[in-house]
Amino acid sequence: MKFFFRRNEVVHLEEAISYYRQALEAHDPGVRGPERVDIFITLGSCLKLIFDHTGLIDDLEEATHLLRMGLSLLPAQDPRLPFILNLLSLCSSSLYQREEKIKDLNESIQQIRGASDLYNPEELRRSGSANCLSRYLVTRHIEEGRGIQDLDDAIRYARESIPNYPVGHPDKSHPLLNLSMCLHMWHTQRGGWEEREKAIQHLREFLSAYPSASPERRIALVTLGNCLISRLDQEPIVQYLEDAILCYRETLSILPSDSSYQDWGGVLVNLSDALLMKYEFQNSIPDLDEATWSVHKALSFCSAKDRPGLLSHLANCLKARYKHCGDVECLRSAIQYYRQALSLHPQGHRSNLYTLRNLSGCLELQYYHSGAMQDLKEAVESIHKVINHFEPMNPNQSSALAHLASMYAKNTEVLAPFYDVTVVSTLFEKASSLPTASFRDRLSASRRWTQEVPGPSRLSAYQQLLKLVDQQLLLRSSITSRHQLLQTIPDDLALDAVATAIECGETKTAVELLEQGRTLLWSQMNRYRTPIDRLRETQASSRIHKAQSAIRKLCNLWNPEEFR
Repeated sequence: MKFFFRRNEVVHLEEAISYYRQALEAHDPGVRGPERVDIFITLGSCLKLIFDHTGLIDDLEEATHLLRMGLSLLPAQDPRLPFILNLLSLCSSSLYQREEKIKDLNESIQQIRGASDLYNPEELRRSGSANCLSRYLVTRHIEEGRGIQDLDDAIRYARESIPNYPVGHPDKSHPLLNLSMCLHMWHTQRGGWEEREKAIQHLREFLSAYPSASPERRIALVTLGNCLISRLDQEPIVQYLEDAILCYRETLSILPSDSSYQDWGGVLVNLSDALLMKYEFQNSIPDLDEATWSVHKALSFCSAKDRPGLLSHLANCLKARYKHCGDVECLRSAIQYYRQALSLHPQGHRSNLYTLRNLSGCLELQYYHSGAMQDLKEAVESIHKVINHFEPMNPNQSSALAHLASMYAKNTEVLAPFYDVTVVSTLFEKASSLPTASFRDRLSASRRWTQEVPGPSRLSAYQQLLKLVDQQLLLRSSITSRHQLLQTIPDDLALDAVATAIECGETKTAVELLEQGRTLLWSQMNRYRTPIDRLRETQASSRIHKAQSAIRKLCNLWNPEEFR
């Protein structure tokens, strides 16, 4: 065994295993003494080590059996109990990774929890066990979707494992990264921005403390990029996208050349998505070109399992290119790739819903070119499928409902014989008020409602739009983000709302909307004011003092009697 740990040569480990087997055979099975327990534990540990080198499942199963035998013979207070439970948990986890049986994962969680509970709270080994338990709970949460309890427990155990590590300890990076990923997942599923900001903080701490090009750094960079992009739903600031793109590019730069698609593909797709979003913000063709190149590169070596998703991403890029240059061939190619993606996924696959939604948009655009009624009907049927399969509170339901409402509103006459187009206002109202949807989707739905639906319903649309803007301005913490939001809102929004109310004969509502618009403007202007005391603390203090002196002199010169 000593030769194996010094030289890491499997031949020495195999020789040690053969001697332990001989010792076990020579030992009297009827004697349950400490020597027999030692053999069980040591031989089981050796077989687990050799499995890690060879990957032979028989070695892993035998190791698990021997460790369980040793565990059954140990007294309740034996100090080796946590060690054996930890080792058994690793064996069960390896079995789960190999055979994907959830019972193995459950056993692994039970065993590592038992080991963690046996250590002292301040002990470093407890931190290692707690962090492993956190990772296994996250895996079960992803695989089984057991509500949020497993994820909450995973966050708690990850937090418990961090304080015991001294500053600079090499293993402190593992719970820090694990906690960041848990918090990001919590935010993704439940929308808590505080958890996302904590995740970003922990990830930046990790990246600054561990600059080497390790697998953990790659994971941290990708997770940080994803967190930064998720900020866009709250504050659409281009800098977040640029920082995320830098994270993805650095990840690609430190990936080994022999990495699998599992490593390369996901990062390339994330980079492509980020570049596509940046193109939508800034209309920069180089970003669109790089986004398309990234997907093509991923397609060149992807597996059959990942091909449908990449084809859908490529179609998204071609659709964006069509909207930029109006080339119908790009639109036709996008439709072709969406159809290929749908044909490669099994029917009912969740990803098909997003592909169908995008295909519907392209078919509608093609109808405006070709005039073929079949394209428009297929577009409507596709979005109907999406809406019917999404859960009522699914955040993506908002954009789907708004898309269907918009198609009804634009093509009322030709669709009236086939569909109930009178529900346009109801669809827009649902889309703009869905509480789980992002602000961007709800704002888009409200604006389309004001533009595409005439009559009294438009008044409700303006009321909803002003309400959304007011709510979002209250949520944004920085002056910059509030200013950027106001830049996306038409200057005459409140006046248009008032004019619509007057047209509908709602004069009282018109006055209320005018006051709401005025209050919205002045409340924002008031926030831009900086108190004199705070200005004195800045570098502009001397200019502030001069300005105050000049104002006082002017006040002394002013004679109110002259104006009577």
